[in-house]
Amino acid sequence: MVVFEETFPSKIKSIVEFLTVFKEKYLEYLVDTPALRDRLEYVVMEAIDNAYEHGNRQDENTSIRVQCWQEEDLLTFSVLDEGEGFAGTISESLPLLTDLNGRGLYSIQEFAHSVSFNDKGNMITITFKTR
Repeated sequence: MVVFEETFPSKIKSIVEFLTVFKEKYLEYLVDTPALRDRLEYVVMEAIDNAYEHGNRQDENTSIRVQCWQEEDLLTFSVLDEGEGFAGTISESLPLLTDLNGRGLYSIQEFAHSVSFNDKGNMITITFKTR
């Protein structure tokens, strides 16, 4: 069942507005435990930040789409940007603090049940077990 689909401009103000609604409206409804809510909030925020920074390259003329659907004890989120995409690989070990890229995707993978990318590499799909 689709829970929500939101598309918003790739602008800091729009991202903050979405994340505020996401936290106040959707997370409270979707998840019972505070620890899982915190994980979901962090992972979705990180995926949106990657879409803004790396995918859309902070281009305010682009947009970001976030979808969420729920099936039994699984919650799945996808974040799509308008960028060129990337190879869709995540480091198997924690990147160094001096590395400019990779820490966000690594932490997403650590917190989620599963992570995948579309063929183009401009959409991440993240699944969580809710029980």
